[in-house]
Amino acid sequence: MSDVALKATYRRFLNDTHVELQHQVAEHEHDVTTTRSFVCGLVPGLLQTPEYAAGVFERMAALMKYGAQGTGPEAVVARMNRQRVLDDERKQFDYLIPEAALYVPVCTLEAMRAQLDHLIATLNRPNVRLGIIPLNAQVELVPFHGFTIADDKLVLIEMFTGQLTLTSDDDIRLHQDAFERLASSALYDEEARSLLAAAQAGFS
Repeated sequence: MSDVALKATYRRFLNDTHVELQHQVAEHEHDVTTTRSFVCGLVPGLLQTPEYAAGVFERMAALMKYGAQGTGPEAVVARMNRQRVLDDERKQFDYLIPEAALYVPVCTLEAMRAQLDHLIATLNRPNVRLGIIPLNAQVELVPFHGFTIADDKLVLIEMFTGQLTLTSDDDIRLHQDAFERLASSALYDEEARSLLAAAQAGFS
């Protein structure tokens, strides 16, 4: 049987703020050297701009009934502080997102253009690899959900009601294979830049 633990049930944290949750995630990221992450419907947290992050927090707070305490600027600052981990070039970050995620407007059109501009700049980071799966790509795997592989030691799967942590060898190998299959359909570097530029133009 898979070694599954429900690590962070958001409903248990209804009285906590997003600030505290961001601090907990930052502690985990500090100890991870290699991160591979497939994110289904939005920009990965470490690559978000403040305005985009605020839009994400507001929508999650409304769903989980956090109320006003979950949506303040302190939560955005906490997420931006997390992004300092990207400056540690001893760490490697490999992200995959579908092209459709670039067109989900969680903030104003101007802020979406800024977010896409930020992603274009991210392509220049030596320790960040961003792959975009085009809308018309022939995929080797149906992307049922997002997941993150941390140092090939565990897999994190984020859901509306919590986060699953998988640690069995079989589960890790399966998600490693899933990531490679998804990555085989992705575009990188200049081709990814072209997709980002096209999405940016769509918000003009």
